[in-house]
Amino acid sequence: METNDYIKIFEQSSELLVIIDANFAVVAASDSFLKTTATVRENILGRDIFEVFPDNHDDKTANGESIVRASFNRVIKNKTKDVLPVVKYDIPKPESEGGGYELKYWQATSSPILDENNNVKYIIHRTEDVTENKILITQLEFDKKALKILEDSEKRLNMMLMKSPFDFAVLKGKNMVISIANDKMKATWGKGNNVEGKPLIEVLPELKDTPFPNLLDEVYKTGIPYHANDVLAPKYINGQKEDVYYNFVYQPYLEADETISGVTIIAAEVTAAVKVKKALEAQHEVEQKALKLFEDSEKRYNMMLMKSPFGFAVFKGENMVIKLANDTIKEIWGKGKDVEAKPLFDVLPELKDTAYPGLLDNVYTTGVPFQGNEILASFLRDGKIEDAYFNLVYQPYLEADETISGVTVIAHKVTAQVILKKALNAKYEAELKALKLVEETNKRYYTMLMDSPFAFSIMKGKDMVVTVANNLMKDFWGKGTDVEGKTFLQVLPELKNQPFPGMIDQVFTSGIPIYANEILAQISYKNKLEDRYFNIIYQPHYEADESISGVTTIAHDVTTQVTVKKTLEAQYESEKQALKKIQASEERFRQLVFQAPVAICVMLGEEFVIETINQKMGDIWGRTIAEALNKPV
Repeated sequence: METNDYIKIFEQSSELLVIIDANFAVVAASDSFLKTTATVRENILGRDIFEVFPDNHDDKTANGESIVRASFNRVIKNKTKDVLPVVKYDIPKPESEGGGYELKYWQATSSPILDENNNVKYIIHRTEDVTENKILITQLEFDKKALKILEDSEKRLNMMLMKSPFDFAVLKGKNMVISIANDKMKATWGKGNNVEGKPLIEVLPELKDTPFPNLLDEVYKTGIPYHANDVLAPKYINGQKEDVYYNFVYQPYLEADETISGVTIIAAEVTAAVKVKKALEAQHEVEQKALKLFEDSEKRYNMMLMKSPFGFAVFKGENMVIKLANDTIKEIWGKGKDVEAKPLFDVLPELKDTAYPGLLDNVYTTGVPFQGNEILASFLRDGKIEDAYFNLVYQPYLEADETISGVTVIAHKVTAQVILKKALNAKYEAELKALKLVEETNKRYYTMLMDSPFAFSIMKGKDMVVTVANNLMKDFWGKGTDVEGKTFLQVLPELKNQPFPGMIDQVFTSGIPIYANEILAQISYKNKLEDRYFNIIYQPHYEADESISGVTTIAHDVTTQVTVKKTLEAQYESEKQALKKIQASEERFRQLVFQAPVAICVMLGEEFVIETINQKMGDIWGRTIAEALNKPV
């Protein structure tokens, strides 16, 4: 990949990222950061970040700048990552929105980038807007990654497929030797990362007596692709069989001379969608299918796309002249086979007054891809308008010199799923994505946990002997670093009569995890009990034979959030009581006026509107209280 590709990947990241130099000048920022902070890249590059984001001068207690500045200084001094708790740091509002400041709470992490002399050259500042949850930290949602087919060369195509969110592999020869497998496919197989160069059946012996080897052999021998939906492919996780369903495509792998040398596999797990369909006793198309095509040359790449089960087309020029269109997209359009060399909206005039011309033109003129799910398109068929829904990707079509000459379209028809959702009048996720942690070695896995931003420990046996505890957990306990080999209550005897020993024992004996939020723990620090609040997960720790040998703890200190929340609740109650007192005082004043032995009247404003009057004054004026009240004198 070229430098510009990395810049685009950084700028289009869904995370809120900004890079500053050692003088705190802004070097780069992601689009998500600019959008969330209502800033423009050209207006902030090269400026001191604290000039761009000063403290809220209307808030005398504002200290966000000093907290973040201190964090940056720690990164420069220690040359290590610095994680901040939730910080209140208001951001300036654009003048078009009235100016002033917008209330914001952030969770931020700053990490150093070192130069060749081991000095901090840049700082990557990653932040998360947690304002909506009132400083309660939430888990980041996995970003949706836009489908990218931008490659004109074998190297870029290979990288796209290897980073694909779909399972992808290439098997070579009659023995189906694994030539290439992306990380997603390796995670699905669950056999580690060292699988290349081995026959598929050697890596996955459990497939030997299933239909899959014969299907692969048939594609290899005949050259006829095979694709199937909602296919059951059980796999074993921690020794337990789990039913998993896939949509997959087996395609012959062609060499430059078009001889078949193997089979390409593209697969997508659709377990969640299949379970929904079974629960509803209705058939519907799976919402997302894999579209990752691997070829050795532009010719083979185009052949795969033209035979793809997904709709594929290339439009050229500002008039969107159809350069390529596979049979799938021609069938979707329903305008016959002879569409090439015609402007798109001459072929589909019914789409002229819709959003599609603007979407295509924006991709063509800006180079910014568009991805949309369940997009409505109304086609004219046999004199009648028919609604259809699609998952769409529009990407700029790049020439060898990286100039944009058109737009590439990839479409998947999802009408059945959308109709089913509307019939149920409920939204549901098409697929539940299971978090897969596949580590290359035990050392990497251990390091990840030990450097985790959450406190982590493993306790073994009935007595809960601490075998592993990361530095953050040791800091929470406050008993020093030498805790391994000691029982839980030897380390924390003050917890003996608190809920935690019972919770841990319950997980150990039952195997059922326990999740607790904002739970109070009274921990002794320097011989003094302190109230601390935690979000805690206790999970059974399994051995290879599935026996429970201990309990895994994951904890997050939320004392600050809980304290702030309680303070706000107390402040609200205090203000409510004060309001009641003011209302009571006003009522007493009115009663004094009504019962006064002399004529009294209270008037407000330039027009002297009568706010309070007693009957004696009304008698003088010849009016009742009701006739005079709230009227100008």
